[in-house]
Amino acid sequence: MTIPQSYLYISVVAVAAVFFGTYTAITFPHSYMDMEGNSLWLLTWDYWGTQLTMPPAASQWLSSFLCQFYATPVVAASIQTLLYVCVSLMAYAWLRRIRIGGKWLTWLGLLPSLTMGLFCTFDACVPVQTIFLFLLLLFYCALPVRRVRLAMAFVSLPVAYMLMSMPMIYAMLAGMMLSEWAVYGMRSWWRLLFAFPVLYVIPMVYSAQVAFVPFEKRYWTFGSYFKPLTSRVMRDSERFRSYDHLAERGEWNELLGRAGVRRAAQSGDGVALRYALLAESALGTLPDNLQNYPIASESQFLFQHRREYLTTLFNCLFYRNLGIYDEAYHQIQEFGLLQQNGTCFHSLRKMAEYSIAEGEWQVAEKYLDILGKSASHSLYVQQQRDAMSKAIVERSTKPQVPLRSNTFVGGYELPVEMLHLAKYYTDPGQRKKMLDYVLCCYYLRNDRRRFGIALPLFGIYNANSSLPNLYGQFLQSPPGQQGVAGADIHIVDKHGLD
Repeated sequence: MTIPQSYLYISVVAVAAVFFGTYTAITFPHSYMDMEGNSLWLLTWDYWGTQLTMPPAASQWLSSFLCQFYATPVVAASIQTLLYVCVSLMAYAWLRRIRIGGKWLTWLGLLPSLTMGLFCTFDACVPVQTIFLFLLLLFYCALPVRRVRLAMAFVSLPVAYMLMSMPMIYAMLAGMMLSEWAVYGMRSWWRLLFAFPVLYVIPMVYSAQVAFVPFEKRYWTFGSYFKPLTSRVMRDSERFRSYDHLAERGEWNELLGRAGVRRAAQSGDGVALRYALLAESALGTLPDNLQNYPIASESQFLFQHRREYLTTLFNCLFYRNLGIYDEAYHQIQEFGLLQQNGTCFHSLRKMAEYSIAEGEWQVAEKYLDILGKSASHSLYVQQQRDAMSKAIVERSTKPQVPLRSNTFVGGYELPVEMLHLAKYYTDPGQRKKMLDYVLCCYYLRNDRRRFGIALPLFGIYNANSSLPNLYGQFLQSPPGQQGVAGADIHIVDKHGLD
């Protein structure tokens, strides 16, 4: 018995979908979770109005709505896979309808979803645009009268500007021409060439509304980064995202152990080195284990201040670990500015939490009110408001700190900055972390004089307490001996994470 081609096609799509969803959910869970954190969808007229001025408006709005639910990798992989399945089935239906090239041509319906799944896996907007593309093509093919089809081709152009990027609009016109040629022959498809001038008229009319959007983003690019799913860039991207998520949750031992940060840092990975040293600081073991890492300079404790994906996320964690929530707020706010809407769920959540930690109740309430207008943050908002109510009661019994520093963070070299900040942050745990950074910096500089001056400050290390081995050995080593733990290493600042 011969199996119908449609059943065979659907079976292949189903098998590929199960494999794709399972593989990506297991291998790239943190990349899926970041799709939720980096997105923004709000039930407000301001948000909707902004989305409508940035084509492809409807596709971007819908993909942002879906990304709200990507916080769980299994759910994210299921939704993303379902989008690709819809693309495959609709492409197959369109190819069957135009009936050219024989039955083998319909298998080309697998090509769009396979290409998107491999090269822009973690982008929900591209498959959503492709779904709208085949919807318009199917609707066009369903019209029985040639003149009506031609009119529909012209009417669909302004609609397509709200649904697709320019390359897909060109693909839509090419698909319509192919449909015309398949049904009515060579003398029909050329009529659609008159639609091309319209492609240049609509942007002129529409550009007045979106003048702030760069031209190439309005009328040409897909708005996606095309990176092979199996590439080293994607693997490194997932690894760095896993570091960030573990550090965000404070799972420092997990980060050093099973996540492999310590091993990667010791092999010379500059990003892993920073996360490993951050974990050692959080655990209070930085002076005990510093010599186990190939660090050559104090600049390798954190990234130079630049508005980039990886640097802002890490520097935010660095200052949060020290309890300097003002600067953590600054870094995560800059991270939000890198996203499409100028902010994102991850940035809003952290700014609310850091505002609560600093006692900025009105600022925290502003961000919680914004998050409350999404479709997935009602429980989170309630939890943070409960935490804020508790913090208000606790803070009312403690003296307020009117000044947290006398300059902007980053205004001094790292050891000097840590000493300045330690004057204002009086918590013993915070001060010890700051002082350890100071002493480790002077150790790396082989500056014995400043090391000796800083060591007894704040009464953390004194003659009656046992010093960490690193400090004791440095004080007892001959004056000419180099104190640096290792040679220069290759510092990786970013691996396609922006």
